[in-house]
Amino acid sequence: MEAEPADAPVFLDPGSWTRYLVPGGHVDGLARFARGVVRGRRYAQAPRQDIVKADHVYHVIVRGNNKAAVFLDEHDYGRYSELLLDAKRRFGASLFHFVLMPNHVHLIIRPGHQGLSALMHAVQLPFAKHFCRKYHHVGHVWQGRFKSLAIESDAYLLACGNYVEMNPVRASIATKPEDWPHSSYRAYAFGQPLALVDQDPLYEGIAALPEDRQRRYRELLVITRSF
Repeated sequence: MEAEPADAPVFLDPGSWTRYLVPGGHVDGLARFARGVVRGRRYAQAPRQDIVKADHVYHVIVRGNNKAAVFLDEHDYGRYSELLLDAKRRFGASLFHFVLMPNHVHLIIRPGHQGLSALMHAVQLPFAKHFCRKYHHVGHVWQGRFKSLAIESDAYLLACGNYVEMNPVRASIATKPEDWPHSSYRAYAFGQPLALVDQDPLYEGIAALPEDRQRRYRELLVITRSF
C-alpha cells in the first residue's frame, strides 16, 4: 500500500472523534467534553493521537489582581496582542485558541523551545509596566502567577478551544462569539486571517473544504453554547 505524502491533509476517521463535530452525531459525547472543560476534568477515554502529548499544549489562564479589569480600552487589548505575537515568534510558540476578556485571558498554546514560564514572563511583565505607566497604577496588575492545565487528548484540545471562544457569550458581554473581536473564533468560523492564531491541528479534519470547515465549526459552537 502506498503511503500518503507527509504534507497530505489527514481527515479524521468519522468513526472516531469527528462524530462529536457532525450535526446529528453523538452530541451527548461533545456535551461531556464541554462540561469537562468547565469542571476541569480530563477524559482518559477520549480518542488520542500524537499531536498533543508530544508537544505539550497548555490551557493558560491569567487573571487581573483581585479580578480587576486589565484591559480598559482598545489600545490595551492591542498592546497585549502585540506582546503576545512578539513572544510567540521569538519563542517558536503556537497559539491555537485565545480570548482576551476585560479582566482575564485564556490561551491554548504550545509554548516553544524555552518553555511556558519564559514565554508568559515576556508577555505579562511588559504589559504590567504598560498598565502601571498608562494608568498611574501602583501595585500588582496580575493575580499571582498564571495557571496552566496540560491538554492531554486531541478531543479535549478542540473542545477546550471551543469553551475558550464562548467566554464572551457566557459573560454576557457579547450576544454571539463573532461579536467579540478579541478571540480566535473568527479565524475558525469565518476564515478571517489573524496573525496571532496558528491553526488547531485538528481543524482540517472537520471537513475537506474551507467553507464546510467554517460552517461545521459554527455549528459546534451552537451545540456547546449552554455549557
